[in-house]
Amino acid sequence: MEPYRTKSELAAARLRDDIRSGMMKPRERIDIDALGELLQMSATPIREALRQLQAEGFVVNEPHRGAKVADFSLEETADLYDLRELLESRATLIAADHLTAEDIAELQALFEANLAAIDRNDHTAAMHLNEAWHMTIYAAAQNTPHLMDFIRRLWNDPRSTTWVVPGRLQQSRRDHSAIMDALSSGDGKRAADLMGEHIRAGKNLVLSHLMGGAGK
Repeated sequence: MEPYRTKSELAAARLRDDIRSGMMKPRERIDIDALGELLQMSATPIREALRQLQAEGFVVNEPHRGAKVADFSLEETADLYDLRELLESRATLIAADHLTAEDIAELQALFEANLAAIDRNDHTAAMHLNEAWHMTIYAAAQNTPHLMDFIRRLWNDPRSTTWVVPGRLQQSRRDHSAIMDALSSGDGKRAADLMGEHIRAGKNLVLSHLMGGAGK
């Protein structure tokens, strides 16, 4: 059973997912009335949610103009992806020596569920399944707990949120398939190299997307 969540928590989760999935763009204004109508709740929990998201860095509030999605600078976004590439490649290399047959089966199930979500154009489900797949790999690097902690912090950073950009779903499908093959065959070095390439490719697509939106 899912834990109880207040209306403000539900609103924050919905906004966070919409920003992470790319449905809401950097600098996009947030219409509290329209959002309240969509979520069937009053403005009060939505304002509470916006305060929480502002504290997390997803939203900024401008006096007399209201809330908007935060603008993610190219430099900060590039730096974050560079750190992710370094840490997640390392975690994949370590994890490859600890993944059990059950772990591989779980990864395969998550991979296939993600493909199904992509095929039905369910960006939110695909985003969550993508994260679950990655974290299942990194969790196997069990003798380096601080590494997993740092990776989670980077994934929770707003600059790591833009996931659905043109070309990224198709790129992710190919990359995950190749990483699965390497992990299944026990080739940790290749899996780590592929993970680094995967994150680097995502970085390039996200930066291209952000640059294309500059000034809009």
